[in-house]
Amino acid sequence: MFRLSYFLLFFVLAISAFTDITHGRILNIVVLPSSLIFLILRLISSDSLTDVLMSLFSLCFPAALLMPFWVAGRRSCGHPRFYGLGAGDIKLLTTVSLAMAPGRFLICSFLSFSLGAIFGVILCLKTHQLSSRVPLAPFIFAGCLLSFSGGYGL
Repeated sequence: MFRLSYFLLFFVLAISAFTDITHGRILNIVVLPSSLIFLILRLISSDSLTDVLMSLFSLCFPAALLMPFWVAGRRSCGHPRFYGLGAGDIKLLTTVSLAMAPGRFLICSFLSFSLGAIFGVILCLKTHQLSSRVPLAPFIFAGCLLSFSGGYGL
């Protein structure tokens, strides 16, 4: 069952990376149903109340952690289409957190943001613009792949 859920996760990440690069959006029609599937799988495989609480924590953690960055980006820009951390990025990371063990999710998040930051700095140096848009979904996808290939034993 877990291999099938990882296949679904990588499928969702690949679609999200493609749409984020080509259209600048992460589609709710892809992310929200997969989040629900991963939440149901977690609750079905839960053996105790601790597992259920951990599932709920995995659901809330990315949003609680990243929502201030989303709000700050919208306020500073004053326009509904802004180039900050998008709500789609937060929903995608919530989906990833439901599909992974907490330790692996933290490694994936660290790798994703590190890769995105490195790319953003290189892009800013190359274009001499601080307002360049960097789609985060491809780096979330790469961070997930790296977290699984790293052999962290999580």
